[in-house]
Amino acid sequence: MTYYLLLNGSHVEIGEESFGKFWPSEGLKALYRILNEKPEMLSEITIKTDQNVDLTITEFIETLESLKMEKKA
Repeated sequence: MTYYLLLNGSHVEIGEESFGKFWPSEGLKALYRILNEKPEMLSEITIKTDQNVDLTITEFIETLESLKMEKKA
């Protein structure tokens, strides 16, 4: 499953989940930057999967906590 960060009409891939592992993309860095530096923007963010399912930031973080983080080759 692929996760996307949607903000102001644009989107960026956060990463991909498969077989209990998560391969992060540049969008994960952007999400962490917003969380740490611009938390007032959190209400403007949508996280969506490639299956068109919307997640809250909390739901997405909980999903990440259950996965093993991998590096993309």
